[in-house]
Amino acid sequence: PPMRVDSSFTAYPFSLRSLWPFGGTQPVDLVSKVRELYPRMDRAKANQLISSLGLSEPAALLELERRKAEYQALEFGLNLWANAQYPIDDNDPLGLALGRRRFAAQQILRAWRRETQQLIFDGLFDAYGLELQLDGNSLPDADFILGTRGFEHIEYLKISSDRFPDTGNAFLGKFAGLKSLKLDCMLTELPISVTDMLQLEQLDLRDNNITLSEGARQRLAAMTRLEELTLDDNPLGLTPDVSNMNHLRNLNLRRTGISQWPIGAEHHTQLHSLLLQENQITTIPEELFTNSAMRDANRGTLLHDNPLSPATLQQLVEYRQRTN
Repeated sequence: PPMRVDSSFTAYPFSLRSLWPFGGTQPVDLVSKVRELYPRMDRAKANQLISSLGLSEPAALLELERRKAEYQALEFGLNLWANAQYPIDDNDPLGLALGRRRFAAQQILRAWRRETQQLIFDGLFDAYGLELQLDGNSLPDADFILGTRGFEHIEYLKISSDRFPDTGNAFLGKFAGLKSLKLDCMLTELPISVTDMLQLEQLDLRDNNITLSEGARQRLAAMTRLEELTLDDNPLGLTPDVSNMNHLRNLNLRRTGISQWPIGAEHHTQLHSLLLQENQITTIPEELFTNSAMRDANRGTLLHDNPLSPATLQQLVEYRQRTN
């Protein structure tokens, strides 16, 4: 049978507001919380960051707490990576490889904290960047980086090593806001992670060992926002197709072994420089001689040390005489 229980008890008022940081009388200092994450930010820049979030105060606080957790995970993972034992350390009694990993870890953390603003391209641009000199070390496991938002402000990335790390593709995928990328890693092929960066404006792959397959050439051709493409000193084999790169200003293909004019370059009147020295080119597209709109682009074209045919050389002489 049902039991009779004492229904008298003392009740105390309870509200979730006592657990919520905005429930008290003291306002939350979001600027201070931003500067905990980004110690080198002054109050003005911290306020700019808060404003850029476009969130209410409670939502902004949650976002800053998310970033704090992201940074802590990154710091923990980088510490594990930097201090682990790798085969490269076996014959390194001075610990140089360990030192490089630790330095790279600090650079990555500084980049996350927005402390790596620098002038790039001979001082033309002021951007957040990251430069990593690996010298045979791997790259950190990309799982240490939660999502892509932590590095979305990084516009310039340079990685140098004697090989492209196994984790390279996943690592590159964490930099969704890149505009400029330079890789000097003895690449033998064009990584898919690079050609997936359709937002890139500058791509510098000089001094690698890249040969282009037909598929790689097609992927490269789809990077239509490129303004500068540098492939000097790579045995490309196939000539790049730049037909749809309507923003291209500088195309550098010195010592790439190509025997054909870059596909579509003869129509790009906006080109400032086209560097084709020391290749195997024998002929020049007729368009360059007949289209007066190409005259400025032609002035920035360098062709020396190519085995140009006698007929092509004669065309050049006549063109120079005709255009002064």
